[in-house]
Amino acid sequence: MKDRRFTVLLGLFLIFGASARAQDAASPKFTMFAGAGVLAKQGHVAGDLQAGASLDEAPPDAWGGFSIEGGYVGPWTSGKTGSGELSLDYMASWNLGSSGKGRTAKGTAYWKDRGWHFLPFVSAGYTRLFGTGNALNYGGGFDYRLSYKSAIRVEMRDYYAPATPSQHNVALRIGWVGYLRD
Repeated sequence: MKDRRFTVLLGLFLIFGASARAQDAASPKFTMFAGAGVLAKQGHVAGDLQAGASLDEAPPDAWGGFSIEGGYVGPWTSGKTGSGELSLDYMASWNLGSSGKGRTAKGTAYWKDRGWHFLPFVSAGYTRLFGTGNALNYGGGFDYRLSYKSAIRVEMRDYYAPATPSQHNVALRIGWVGYLRD
């Protein structure tokens, strides 16, 4: 079953990655991520793993965007005791850099927002943890743009399930971002 999920996820990555030819930082993004952290539940603490993929669109400085995410959240020691997760989030991002004028002196177009390498963001929303129940999620991080087609994402994320017993799944995640054609 896990091999089938990985194959589907890899297929989506290849399909979306091949079509990544965006014009700007405001384009939709497909991200694959994984990270390690801490699972805190009933006074016990264990190593935590978060992995999955997301589709988001949060134009810099627009104060409004969304993210849809699916993946796995659970302890390192036993993959069977973790949860599949599906999240729907509000997302906002900003740019830290100047944009170009769009054309060289010879009239050749270039990457208009090429100065926008560092794009910080925040997000919060609802998560369904299929093995545990409902949860709130929140986090933040940044995308470091490598080109107009790809970026590296660094993010801190917490899934908080308030049901008895309550639990926190906190992790530092790293991912590859592919900008999609809009």
